[in-house]
Amino acid sequence: MGKNFNKVKEARLSAGMKGIELAKALGVSSAYLSQVENGARPTSDELLARVLEITGQTLNNLSTEDVVQTPDKLKHLEDEMRVIREQLDDIKTLLLKLLAKN
Repeated sequence: MGKNFNKVKEARLSAGMKGIELAKALGVSSAYLSQVENGARPTSDELLARVLEITGQTLNNLSTEDVVQTPDKLKHLEDEMRVIREQLDDIKTLLLKLLAKN
């Protein structure tokens, strides 16, 4: 049990699956899966094994550290998102200029 809920969510996200898709494949409700992923329900080793099988992930593919969003990590992610948005705006501007020339 323990901290497997982090692994369940990480496996799903790594596989590019939506919660509802994984829940359906597991034969559980999306509400149940959400509770598992958020640590509100215990996660058995058997459930984690099924998730890994369905998502095609292995424990080796997943991070070894617990997924904890500290304020510092969130601030860093926000800063990265701001930079990416600025870069996308620059790309958009360049594309519009190129299109205007043609």
